[in-house]
Amino acid sequence: MPLVSVITTFYNSSTTLMDSIKSVMSSDFDDFELVLVDDGSTDGSSDIVLSIDDKRISLFRPGRIGRAAALNFGLKKSNGEYIAILDADDICLQSRLSEQVQILDNNPKYSLVCSNAELIDIRERRIGLTNFPKTHDDLVNCLFNLNPFPHSSVMYRKELAVSIGGYDTRCEKSIDYNFYLNLLSSGAYFFGSDNLLIQLRSYEDSWGKNDSNALQIRFGIIGLINYYQRQNNMEGILQIDDKQWRESKELYDQWFDEMNFQRQIQAKHLIRSVKSNIRHLNFTKAAEEISGVIRLDPWFWRYRGCNFSYPMDVKRFIKFYKKCIHVGKSGS
Repeated sequence: MPLVSVITTFYNSSTTLMDSIKSVMSSDFDDFELVLVDDGSTDGSSDIVLSIDDKRISLFRPGRIGRAAALNFGLKKSNGEYIAILDADDICLQSRLSEQVQILDNNPKYSLVCSNAELIDIRERRIGLTNFPKTHDDLVNCLFNLNPFPHSSVMYRKELAVSIGGYDTRCEKSIDYNFYLNLLSSGAYFFGSDNLLIQLRSYEDSWGKNDSNALQIRFGIIGLINYYQRQNNMEGILQIDDKQWRESKELYDQWFDEMNFQRQIQAKHLIRSVKSNIRHLNFTKAAEEISGVIRLDPWFWRYRGCNFSYPMDVKRFIKFYKKCIHVGKSGS
């Protein structure tokens, strides 16, 4: 039985999958298996896996089941005590597995270890670095500010992940983020390595970018509402039955739109484009975009992200929700 199971789920990842697999196989740590779950690819991604002759690799093809379900499938098929995640477009650096195993072996109180990452583009050009903290409290503070550490950088104890039911299939986005919060609700303790242990590809559709429906932030805030409710001995919005979930999700979407989170997110994204155009001396385009930012949200300069404040805005939602439910019952 291997000590570590590396889980990689993929969907139409033929351009990057081989590099990700090779990076794992080149690790300086040998006691692992690589569990690959094809989430219904149509581009021949699985053929890439089948071309590799290595007994440490297992390929599963459950069909198009969605990312959360694919991760849970990988968890079920894994044999390791520790689970390491690597997305199909990211790179595992050589010392990653050995360093994270050593941390978990030597610190029984740690449930999950993450790390910083070198950011690369699709051509593997270095474009930046992440700067996540080390301590549990600081990492939790990042989560409360909708700033999750990279999923490809985490290694965690399988037993705890299974005990919380794995990844929440209700989450269309922010699947890893909600997983972290559910671990936290169950008493998990996090640690962040100073070292760069992965290369993380950054695209325009990375966390929260180019998301017309703001699904990343939308499901991120749902996760924080769920966490707050559980911490205060309430039934979490993600734990209710399917009928209640559908009704609660409709009210939540109404509240989310009324809070203008989506417009604020769009304004912040547009500001990044303004800065880029200024760097490239495209002042006319920058001026046009500044006008767009002001139309979206004239107060963009007063806050970071989407202006969500935990737990203040969670309490606002709960108050809004109770009011709507009361009005609904009064009218029935």
